[in-house]
Amino acid sequence: MDYARKLFDTMPKRDAFLWNTLIRGYADRGPCHEAIVLYRNMHHSGLSPDNYTFPFVVRSCTVQLARERSAL
Repeated sequence: MDYARKLFDTMPKRDAFLWNTLIRGYADRGPCHEAIVLYRNMHHSGLSPDNYTFPFVVRSCTVQLARERSAL
């Protein structure tokens, strides 16, 4: 994910597909909180999330919550 993030950060124009791809990567491979950070950054960049964005963000929240509960 580090290389994907570095590549993403160098791209001058980012569309919803690129944002969603990276958000999904963090949701699947972690760290899950990065998916949420990216979602917030996507929103602040002026790009509206689409129908694909929300399931990835929800999944990352679910995984994060499950990890936190299992650590208790």
